[in-house]
Amino acid sequence: MNVDTSAHPGVRVRDPVSGFEDFYAGVADGVYRALAVALADASLAQEARDEAMARAYARWDEVRRCANPSGWVFRVVSTGPPLPTQGAT
Repeated sequence: MNVDTSAHPGVRVRDPVSGFEDFYAGVADGVYRALAVALADASLAQEARDEAMARAYARWDEVRRCANPSGWVFRVVSTGPPLPTQGAT
């Protein structure tokens, strides 16, 4: 995210989503594979992974400070509020 600070020289703006793209690239495939095995359904795994990663993105400023951000994502899937795919029949 680029922020124009030209009107305020010397002002540093911290990007609240800085690093999320790298995090996503590093863990999304592993999250998907673990979910595909656990759910035994590739499309449900993809949907659950996408929802969990969206939740991580929404709270990224907090999540990135966790000792284990990828663990946070797995915990969201396993213990958080039900994802749209959980409990569906």
